[in-house]
Amino acid sequence: MSSVIVSVVIPAYNAAGFLGNAVASLQAQTLRDWEAIIVDDASTDETVDVANALAAADDRIQVMRLERNGGPSAARNVGFAAARGEWIAVLDADDLYLPERLATMVAAAHRLGADVLADNQWLRDPAHGAIVRSGLPRSGGPRPLDLTTLYLKSLSASGFDYGTLKPIFRTEFLRREGVRYRPFRYGEDFVLMAELLAKGARVWRIPEPGYIYTITTSEIDGSKSAASRTLVNNNLLMDGNLFVLREYVDRLSAAEKAVIAKRAYYIEQYNHALEFKNRRRRRDVGGMIESLVRHPFILVMILRGVRWRLRAMFPDQRYSTP
Repeated sequence: MSSVIVSVVIPAYNAAGFLGNAVASLQAQTLRDWEAIIVDDASTDETVDVANALAAADDRIQVMRLERNGGPSAARNVGFAAARGEWIAVLDADDLYLPERLATMVAAAHRLGADVLADNQWLRDPAHGAIVRSGLPRSGGPRPLDLTTLYLKSLSASGFDYGTLKPIFRTEFLRREGVRYRPFRYGEDFVLMAELLAKGARVWRIPEPGYIYTITTSEIDGSKSAASRTLVNNNLLMDGNLFVLREYVDRLSAAEKAVIAKRAYYIEQYNHALEFKNRRRRRDVGGMIESLVRHPFILVMILRGVRWRLRAMFPDQRYSTP
């Protein structure tokens, strides 16, 4: 029997400059019985050399390498297949763990009888290199997560997308149900969570933030994170949305099908909002007016975005850092 409690899968693509920080946050965990599986996704920089050096210094770390770039889903699946732990966790190479994270999550998962347990997140803004707020309120106790809530809390401009949650997964449940990441290069975490819920997984969320997530775009000034490798693709979000509906049509209730349709509507509107932003950059006033007339919901999304930008600038007690 393996003594590994948590297998932490770290997909890495051109992450040489920041992979060491992610691994250092794992090495600082109060729970010591972990293994790390770094999966180099055919990087073109020195990522594999950095990973091999980390593995040489810590025998809990192993390195695997894809010959061709397959995206985060392919890299995570390789790591999941090699995992020996009771639980599997994901750590993206540009993110960090707080020291108590794994111990807190494993204890909560056992206490709640969870197959999947997600925690809250601290959001790190690339414009400042600092945490600006929590993704969700830090008050209250553990809450079960169902498919309807997942979809409702993963709508564009909602302030925090549940699709970015980084849970721990009970390895036995994943393997018994044959659940793997689907080959989407964007929105893959959301699809995995939706499938787990559709298959009857007991999913819980706790309010304590233990994961430091580097947001791709600053909420303060709109600048991009130099570390993020995420390529936003709303067409892939739509594909993932429709995939769940097709794959589990016989298991979904009428209410669940309705929220899937609602999320599809939001994704479509978000594409129109991006078109509006591009026209604004080009100073195409006529085009901006046309977009708003044809798709007035863009204004609602803009106002929601402003609300969250103000929250980032003037956070309230529920979201602000201690």
